[in-house]
Amino acid sequence: MRIPLLLVSWVLLGAHLLVSATYKTGGDTVAAIRSSCQMEFAKAKADRQHQIFFSALLKNEDPSRDDWKREASESVTTAAAKNGNSTASVYESQGRRVVVVAFSFRNEFGDWVNDADYCFRGDGTLAQIHSRLDSFHGDATVVRDYFFSDGKQIALERHDYTLGTTTPKKLDTGFWDFPPPVFRRVSDLPFVKKLK
Repeated sequence: MRIPLLLVSWVLLGAHLLVSATYKTGGDTVAAIRSSCQMEFAKAKADRQHQIFFSALLKNEDPSRDDWKREASESVTTAAAKNGNSTASVYESQGRRVVVVAFSFRNEFGDWVNDADYCFRGDGTLAQIHSRLDSFHGDATVVRDYFFSDGKQIALERHDYTLGTTTPKKLDTGFWDFPPPVFRRVSDLPFVKKLK
């Protein structure tokens, strides 16, 4: 029995639409977000001229409650990080729009650090967080990519490794995890009033 070509086409089209709908929310796909944010992350790393630097002594579980201080230069922020302070560099486009914020959250003992890069859209909403937690608690590196659309998380990719390697590792149930905080809008950043 031959299956009509039109029927096969309809089945394939339906399957494609179903798969597309699974990974698409509000017009953003994970692939589109990743591609756009990779470009923005690269621009931010290359353009140090349009960055503003901050540091804070991490006192609270919620970094937005810490006292973030605007720093004069990247070298001052680097010195603050050596003293156990959390740091942030804010990359603004030439139109003074926040595009990328690179946080480095750490505790004063230096037994964990979470480097988290936040990518924001033109309307100020969060698109992606790329995070790398290195922790002596459990001898582990945890790499996460969070993707957001319409203010909601649409995907999370997570990989656990032995600290400082790319060797996969199963984490113990008692692993002390320090995921990055989620700032869904530029206006939620803990130092937003100090950007002006």
